[in-house]
Amino acid sequence: MEPRLTAWFSEFSYSYSGVVQPPNPHWHPLLAALRDRLNDLYGYKFNSLLANLYRDGHDSVDWHTDAEPALGNSPPIASISFGDTRNFELREITDIKTDEDLTYCKRIRVPLTHGSLLLMTGATQHDWQHRVPKEYHDRSARVNLTFRLMHNSS
Repeated sequence: MEPRLTAWFSEFSYSYSGVVQPPNPHWHPLLAALRDRLNDLYGYKFNSLLANLYRDGHDSVDWHTDAEPALGNSPPIASISFGDTRNFELREITDIKTDEDLTYCKRIRVPLTHGSLLLMTGATQHDWQHRVPKEYHDRSARVNLTFRLMHNSS
């Protein structure tokens, strides 16, 4: 259902865009070490990871915010990229509600290179949508690890 491959690591399930990721508490030691290092460096308590494999430039994720209730208010998200460079785009959310009206809003493009870390904190999920668009030239594979803090929603 998704235009990329995903894997979920958490004691919690996660639902977004009609996709349900069941709990998977079995972290690979390297992923757990990255999580622990991020928590130590930035003072977060990341307990979940959505791993994305973008196989080539045709894999993507469309405009969205990470505003699911299980993430809480103003969720921090740490995104680490490995592999080929892909553009990460943000567009400002305005009072206008249709995608057509968002054509002329403020936009930011960030090339995420191998080994880069992007932190989305504060009001990012309230004020901005983000995506990784399709690209129509040769791109090799890219793995993106997005660490999140999930809250028990029961």
